[in-house]
Amino acid sequence: MRAALEYDHGLTTCEKGTWKFVYQWDHPNAWPPLQAVAIQALDRYGFKDDARRIAEKYIRTVIANYEKTGDLWEKYNVVTGTTDVVDEYKMPRMVGWTAGVFIFAADYLSCLPAAK
Repeated sequence: MRAALEYDHGLTTCEKGTWKFVYQWDHPNAWPPLQAVAIQALDRYGFKDDARRIAEKYIRTVIANYEKTGDLWEKYNVVTGTTDVVDEYKMPRMVGWTAGVFIFAADYLSCLPAAK
């Protein structure tokens, strides 16, 4: 099952829209805490394949951007997989929740049986 808010590089916080203002949690931003909550919720309700898919997307996106920039970022673009995001302020590097969710997702994937 692929959700309406799911893209190639993770879950966005809301649908794409046209707004008068820039909103920090707007499309196409993927925030690490949202990925973690979704992974846990999907897993707890028995949607393990979906949880795995979201975790894998997050891991791949973080690794690709780390390899390119040498940093972890506050959020990522779910459409492009880059750090080209909607910002209200200059996006900080090396945010702790990015690392924390990366470790959580990696641990989650390592605890699951191999994908079918």
